[in-house]
Amino acid sequence: MTAPLLLASSSPFRRMLMENAGLTFSCESASIDERAIEATLGDASPDTVALSLAKAKALDVAARNPQALVIGSDQTMSLGERVYHKSSSRDEAKENLLSLSGKTHRLNSAIAFARGNEIVWEHVSHAELSVRPLTEEFVDRYLTRVGEKVF
Repeated sequence: MTAPLLLASSSPFRRMLMENAGLTFSCESASIDERAIEATLGDASPDTVALSLAKAKALDVAARNPQALVIGSDQTMSLGERVYHKSSSRDEAKENLLSLSGKTHRLNSAIAFARGNEIVWEHVSHAELSVRPLTEEFVDRYLTRVGEKVF
């Protein structure tokens, strides 16, 4: 008998990716504190942060569903060794966008499969994205247009 497949996420985007791949699966959100886990990692690389979070999510859900093959995933955005998080204020969003202006940053996408209390497979992939030079005026207009969605 094949183990049920379980996505450790409530993200509609991750769900859509798996549905588009034609997979049969269920979803269950992980109950982890991402920032607390990151705090234990010190000056870890952006790849290590993404993979640590993906593994923590997979193991958390697998502990409650030992019969399932659980997929945990996470993505960090980085510029050099700086890991970016969702902005909590307009000022922070503006600062983050301006820091990316004219530069190439990286999306670090990690995935981990867990069964029971064991990680059985893991991988990190990358995508690089370049941001054209931005003016403060452009960023202000953009933030006004998107409003609260930026947070």
